Amino acid sequence: VEPSSFAWSGQLLAVGTKTGQVALLPALVHTDTANTTTGPSEKETKEEVAEVKEVSEVCSASEKQAEETKSADAEPSTPLEKRTELFQPAVQMKFQPGSTHRGRRRLLAWNEHGCLKLVIGSKHRLVEVDYYKCRDPSSLREIKADGVEIGALGPGLCALASSRHVAVHWAQSSFEHLVPDGQCVEALAVSRSFVAFFASPQRFLHIFTPAFTRIAELDMPHDIVSMVAFDQMLFCVFQAQPEVEPQLHFALFDLQKNDKICGCLPISPHSTLRWIGFSAEEQPLTLDSGGVLRAMLSTSSKSWIPVAEVGHECKLTQIANLLRFRDSFQCRVNTQFINPC
Repeated sequence: VEPSSFAWSGQLLAVGTKTGQVALLPALVHTDTANTTTGPSEKETKEEVAEVKEVSEVCSASEKQAEETKSADAEPSTPLEKRTELFQPAVQMKFQPGSTHRGRRRLLAWNEHGCLKLVIGSKHRLVEVDYYKCRDPSSLREIKADGVEIGALGPGLCALASSRHVAVHWAQSSFEHLVPDGQCVEALAVSRSFVAFFASPQRFLHIFTPAFTRIAELDMPHDIVSMVAFDQMLFCVFQAQPEVEPQLHFALFDLQKNDKICGCLPISPHSTLRWIGFSAEEQPLTLDSGGVLRAMLSTSSKSWIPVAEVGHECKLTQIANLLRFRDSFQCRVNTQFINPC
């Protein structure tokens, strides 16, 4: 141990170290032939050595206690770590309603109209289109889909998009649109009367007819999470920059009435949005990772009502069951009742 200070008391030498210890060392006094002074007696030397040992033990005990206290402060207790894990902020991801994200065969869209399945081969990509409500030769077909990443399905038509290209396919015809330079398609929705897509980083919401005659181009304040269309309605969900939990906002467009409703979108605590859609009565629906299904029953009050709890383990097949019985889906404001799911 490196010494840092010294003190002399005639018979003892006190040595201080950087770690806070003090050692008392007996001094040996040298005499010459003319000096009759002698060194300390054997008894005094034993007492001083005992004193040095006692001081050293006290200092060592104090240093050990200080190190234990420091270690206890540096290492959080297990309950605190568990509480920290429980309150990790949820991360909201973008999604297409009814889509999956993994595998060389994955769903681009799955709803009451049918499904779009992307098949990634070694040399090409194909999209298999299957319309449930139509069983003629055109109800099941394959479309070349080079670069396609997202898709949407409507009654008798579908829309496919890559980052710079959007196409709408009917049974016997198709229409294409090239996205302007500097824009990238992030979300897509299609209905019999319009197709809509969201482009970043400008946050432009483009709305066209299925033949790509422009209806509107809107500048939105937040990033897109998801969007879905039904008849003349377009339901979009956006995300502001989150601080602790996702801060979601919605916009509901009625293209027939040229009307727009905006507001905050409620979700369960520590949850994220998993799916959005419409009821048969054109009521917007949301499902979060907490398993709560909500419906906006009144567009005038912008009120959202929880109408069902399907559990946080809800999978796409369970969402499909909700859609399968959508024609008998009823929401009553007074009883907050869902039937028959």
